[in-house]
Amino acid sequence: REAVDPRLAVSEAAFRRGTFGLARTQADAALSQLGVRTDRLGDWPRPAAVALVLRAFAATWQGDLDAARADIGIGRTVTSPWPELRAQIDYLDGLCHYYAGELEVARRSFEALVAEGVALAVTAAAWAGLGLCAQRGGDLAAARRAYDESRRIAEHAGDRARVLNMTMNLATLDHEAGDLGLALDGYNRVVVVAMRLGNDGARVRALVNRGNLHWGLGLVDEAQSDLEAALPELERTGNAYLEGNVTCVMAELARASGRLQQAQQWISR
Repeated sequence: REAVDPRLAVSEAAFRRGTFGLARTQADAALSQLGVRTDRLGDWPRPAAVALVLRAFAATWQGDLDAARADIGIGRTVTSPWPELRAQIDYLDGLCHYYAGELEVARRSFEALVAEGVALAVTAAAWAGLGLCAQRGGDLAAARRAYDESRRIAEHAGDRARVLNMTMNLATLDHEAGDLGLALDGYNRVVVVAMRLGNDGARVRALVNRGNLHWGLGLVDEAQSDLEAALPELERTGNAYLEGNVTCVMAELARASGRLQQAQQWISR
């Protein structure tokens, strides 16, 4: 049986916890140790392909789409002997298109993965991607169906992280639809379960979403408490999307409270 590189184990565990910076550096270290070369892509062993996929995932979640796309380009070749790894690369390609606002391209990528059904985990992820595209496009009913399907498949696969993420996504739909009590219940549930599972990434995202909900209700102290609790972890993990959101909201909270100098400091971060 092939030995597991400890760097890969640390990288995967870090990614599942939402500590993307650590996941990325450990994947880098694994690739360096393996000594693979970008001019000889046909010679990569499976552990190197796994490390590349992990690095691409981490870069995507950090908002570094240029780095993610560079790894995706390499990954199309080096993962070809392993269909599940290649499917993960294709999923990441769709996710990058989604984050770039190219919803139709992203949707086609996710639909193709659902049709292929290479692995339950990737199929669940692709359904989640379809939900994201539908939600951003304003079709909340289609988004709910997709998130429900993703959660159903993830439960069957034993993917607790995906189940938790879909609970979060369904709560965001309630939030967007104005069902704030349901949304708050969902965010609270994610915070509690994420703490029990040690899933820092999900916990922090739930705090951000709950903070935004409190802000919308005019509950300044509650919003500030949630967002201040989330920010250090976002800065540590390098989640550019949520860190930008939190910084903007904190600036607005300071402005609304008459703390204009503090608001300026938040904007200048």
